[in-house]
Formats: sequence, C-alpha cells, structure tokens
Amino acid sequence: MIVKMQKYSFLVHHAEYAQFLDEIRKIGVVHIETKAAEPTPEMQEMMRNISEVTQTMKSLELRKASLKEAPAPIELKNGVELISQLKEYENEAEKALQACSNIEKEIRQTEPWGDFSVDTMCKLSQAGLEFRFLVCPIKKFQEEWIQQYPIAVVSDLRAYRYFVLLTETADKETEAITIPGVDEVAAPERSLSELKDSLEESRRKYDEEQRKIDAVAWYAEPLIKAYYHDMKAEFKMADVWHQTTAEAEGKVKLVEGWVPVPNADELDSYLDTQAIVALRRDAEEGEKVPIQLKNNKFTKVFELIGDFYELPNHKELDLTPFFAPFYMLYFGIALGDAGYGLIVLLASSLAKMKLPKMKQALTLGQYLGLATIVWGCLNGSFFGLNMGNFGIPFLENMKEHFITTDQLFTLSLVLGAIQIMFGKFIKIVNITIAQGFRYAFSTIGWIILILGLGASYLLSSNDIITAALAKNINIAVALVAGVLIMILNDPKRNVFMNILMGIWDIYGTVTGLLGDMLSYVRLFALGISGGILASVFNMMASSMSPDIPVVGTIVMIIILLAGHGITLVMSGIGAFVHPIRLTFVEFYNNSGFVGGGRKYSPFADEPKIAVNSELKSNN
Repeated sequence: MIVKMQKYSFLVHHAEYAQFLDEIRKIGVVHIETKAAEPTPEMQEMMRNISEVTQTMKSLELRKASLKEAPAPIELKNGVELISQLKEYENEAEKALQACSNIEKEIRQTEPWGDFSVDTMCKLSQAGLEFRFLVCPIKKFQEEWIQQYPIAVVSDLRAYRYFVLLTETADKETEAITIPGVDEVAAPERSLSELKDSLEESRRKYDEEQRKIDAVAWYAEPLIKAYYHDMKAEFKMADVWHQTTAEAEGKVKLVEGWVPVPNADELDSYLDTQAIVALRRDAEEGEKVPIQLKNNKFTKVFELIGDFYELPNHKELDLTPFFAPFYMLYFGIALGDAGYGLIVLLASSLAKMKLPKMKQALTLGQYLGLATIVWGCLNGSFFGLNMGNFGIPFLENMKEHFITTDQLFTLSLVLGAIQIMFGKFIKIVNITIAQGFRYAFSTIGWIILILGLGASYLLSSNDIITAALAKNINIAVALVAGVLIMILNDPKRNVFMNILMGIWDIYGTVTGLLGDMLSYVRLFALGISGGILASVFNMMASSMSPDIPVVGTIVMIIILLAGHGITLVMSGIGAFVHPIRLTFVEFYNNSGFVGGGRKYSPFADEPKIAVNSELKSNN
C-alpha cells in the first residue's frame, strides 16, 4: 500500500528559520521538495568527503573482520583528525612498501658482487685504485683474461659471470682497457649487509604502520561512524537551505515538503504553537510525490525484490502484495528440491542470528527456502532422489501423486495465464485511479474476451453446453469485447482514431500475450534441469567411487558435496533471477505499471552512534 502524502508550504521569518529547521528535523516527517537539483560547490565537496568516508568504513570493516585478535590500542582522535591520521598511516605504509620494493631490487643487483665494504672501496679509490664491475655470459668468458688482465671472478649466477677489473686511476692505458662481449655496470652504492639492514628497517616500518591501521579498524569504528552521520546531517541541512527560497526581500524563507498523512499529527501540533504560515494540500497533476510503502510483515520482506526495479508513482497500486505469493511459488518451482530448500532455510536462519543488519534479505531467504521444501515434497525430490523410494510407507503411498514432468509443463502455463489475467484486473484499478474508469474499457474488453471465450471452450468441450450455445456465447462475447476494445478505448478520441488504435492494440496484445505465456515455460525448464543435474551427480558418486571401504566413501562424499554445491548455486541463481524477470516484464507490463516514484526520505536527525567512554577520553 502507498501511504497518502500531503504537500506543506512553510513561510518562516528569516530570524527564526534556523530554529524552525532544527525543530522539523527533530520531528523527522517532512520530505523536502527538491527545487534546485544542482548542488553547490560546497555541497559537492561534502558529497566527496562522505563518499570517501563511506569507502573508508567499508575497508576498515573488511580489515577488522580479517583480524584474529585485538591489536594494541592507540590514541584515537575525533572524526576529522582520525581520517587524516588514517591517511597518514596509509601513506607511510605505502612509502615503506615502496622502499621495500626498491631495496629488494637493489639487493638483487648487488647480490652477485657479495657483501663487500663500500668504505674500503672509497679508501682504495683515494689511494689511486679503482674497481670496474663487469659481467658477461659464462660461456663467453675466456680463462686467459685472468692472466692477461688484473681480473678477479666474484660469482656465477643465472648463466652470467660477475668479475671485477682492478685499475689505477693514474694509468691512462689501463683505464682504456675494453674486453669484447663484456658489459660494465655501475658500482653498488651500498653493501649487501647495509641493504639487508635497510630492508629490515623498512619492513619494520611497514609492519608498524599496518598495526596502527589495524588498531584504527578495531577500535575506531564508532568514532568514524559518528563522524559519518554528522557529515550526512550537515549535508542534509545544507541541502534544505539550498532548496529554500527567499521572499519579501529576504525577510521570509519559503520551503516546501511532503508529509505522510498518518504521521502529520506531531508536525501539526508544533505548527499550531508557532508564528509560522503553513499551507497544506493534496498532490496535484504532474507533481513528483515521494513514495512510502506500508505492508504487512510478510509482504514487506518482498519490497526488497521490488526495489530492484523502481517504485510505483502515487497514482497507482503498490504491486508488492500482488507479486509476493507468485514470486515465492515460482522460486520453489524453479529450485524444485526439498533438500536444497532445507539448506536455504537453515542457512538463512543461522545467518539471520549472526547478521541482524541483513534481517530483511535473510527472512526472504527463509520464505523462499520454505517454498522450495513444500514444492520439493510435491514433486518428490530430495537432493535429486525420489522420495517415493525411501522405504517410508507414507511416501510410498504418495509416489503416484507426485507431480510429473508433463504436469509441471502444464502447470507453468496455467500459472502464467492466472498471473497475466490477475495483472489485467490490477490494470483496471490502476487506470481508474490515474485517469478514470472510462479509460479502462479496453482492458475490460480484453478480460471479457479472454475469459468469455475460454469459459465457452471449456464448457462445450466437457459437454456442459451445446456447440450451438457456445457459438452464440462466443459471438456475444466478441461483440461486447469488440465495442470496448475498438470503439470505447479512449473517450477523448473520435471513433475513427479509436478504431485504428484498437487494431494496433489487437496486434500488440495478441502477440504480447503469446510471448508472455511462453515465458512461463522457463519455470518448467528450470525445475527439471536442477533435478537432472542432481541425479547426474548422484549417479557419478555411486559409479565413480572405488570399491575400497574407506576411500570409496570419502570419494563419494567429495563428489556429492561438490556436485550438489554446484547444482544448488547454479539452480539457486536461476530460481532467483528468472522469477524476477517474470515479475518485472510479464506481470508488471500486464498490470499497467508506470513507476517513476522516488523514495520518501524525511529530513530527520541521523541515528546516534554509541561511542565508548574510553574512546571519548582520547578525543
């Protein structure tokens, strides 16, 4: 159900406007009307900061979940300083990590030369001796070079030979020595031991910064969330000021908003005590009214499915109560196995105790698991096994009554016809609400035509009525429906235009209904494919397991777990997605769904975040 909204226009003296905004924010029922869609530069900066903090919270939540024990506590600042502090830790950690990478690269370049002393080399250089660092492939190195030149081989590594040539800086001829096929490399700037010490220091620095980030993730979540909610509250207030217009040379502030009628009492009581001009009225044609849905406990869970598409507008029905039972049934048919349904039900129930924030989604999972169990019992499937073969007397007696493949195919088409016709009746109501009953004549004509011809066929085929009477009924139904579809489809158009549009409507409806009906065959396809996959893995487990007492059992269990796991995931995805398609394409279309509604979002105080007193003392 869509909650009725009224539009309020508030005229407030400029000196009292800030206090007025604080009061209506505390009351928390006014959805501020958007007049200026483009945010100010200051608001854009706020949005960037909120987005940044949102990403920070997500990354810290993941980091905290990966920690096995509480890290050592650190001093925590307030929200602004904490974010800056966290950035500093991350930057320092990144610098240390980059330093580790550079040093490791330098170590790889220095390792072939061994752990020599750079200071000793400097002293020898001052004494007139220089070392040239040379490298060449081992197969190209000539042993006579050792006799010919002052060469010392240092090491062989990865098919290359590393050696040094000792020269005297005063001897020009020696300095000019060149050896064919030999490359000279720059002398290492630091010794291997110095590099390893430096690497250890950088790693220690990196670990230290990581521990600080771990501490922030573990201890600072309340502070960051409080800061996040403060930022959102500040942005909301800035947006309300942005949507405010100045009247009477700036002395009066005007702001408009939408209020749910059932929640208006507290606001009205406040306005009665203030010197504020407040005008209220119902929505007018063309206005974008925010949408608030109100459903019972069962139906409210399925609002999660409806949110995947879009909200209805304020002049049509909320379709959630109407598609919820169908979606639940379709999921059960598509997954189609009592064993899989039991897993979905148990997994959702256990997760619901651990993840209270996901209560709505997990409750939906419980409903869908229950529907799958019921349907699995109707078609006698339990992890791909026929329940009639379990040796249980009751199930053996029910074996002949399990739903067969042919019956499932027929049932899929029947369910499609029922939901499509149900959608047509809803369309009549939607059109009547939005435009008036006269505009629904064409839809009424189609319902009369489909149900009338269908009833006539069933009655005559079962010899309840004669063929002659059935013919007369068909003629009467066609005449009545033809007038409604061809002539009375739009009361504002002339007859000739209505006839042309009626012809086009006949073409579109006939082809559309045929395609819509065939779409429901996917329920049949999904239902049997999951059962076939499960049966195949059962056969593989029994045939591929070796005839060795313990090993055979282990192999069978592995095949069954892997096979049924794959089947459950694949079939579960199909069972979730395809009923959504049937809902949004076939059912919504035949219901005349227009949509375009925007969610009701009142200007209200952000929920307070509890902050530990020990954390507060560090602010």
